[in-house]
Amino acid sequence: MAEFSGAVETAYYMNEEYSLIEVVYKNSNDELIKYMIEANDNADYKALVAEGYTEEKLVEGTSEYKRIHAREFGELVNAQAQSLAEEMLGMRIMIERKKNLEKSSASLDQDAKQDENKVDHVIYDFIRDNNENKEELFRFKLWALEQDIVKAADRDLKSSIRKSKSITSGMAIYHSLL
Repeated sequence: MAEFSGAVETAYYMNEEYSLIEVVYKNSNDELIKYMIEANDNADYKALVAEGYTEEKLVEGTSEYKRIHAREFGELVNAQAQSLAEEMLGMRIMIERKKNLEKSSASLDQDAKQDENKVDHVIYDFIRDNNENKEELFRFKLWALEQDIVKAADRDLKSSIRKSKSITSGMAIYHSLL
């Protein structure tokens, strides 16, 4: 009997080779525990299958897990985009100016010029570092395909997003709809 027997909340594959499974279960203290097992004929895997987690159910769980993380990624991208938009509109500069009303106008102009030249690099660094990362690319594709503008697009465009090999190429396709 595996330590998670009778208490499994969900299970899903953790890698693209489908060789590692994360089992999420509640222990006797009602705490969620994440437990990793190998997807082979070991006792833990057999116990998981005995609980009804067939390969099909594991694939469904994996899809749901990735959909949730893709949504979180989309929310992060949207938050960063909003932050960049605010910065581009000068909202942050205006806030800084209000805080520094007592400074001279020459000093304010100099501060504004410096602030205008600063860029929040987080989203750009993330895209650069993960542009061809299969996990992040998959999350981007899920996010893109959930957008209303993509849902309304023709089948070929949706297919081209699914087939994109990088986040930037997928974003270019998405951008063509705007």
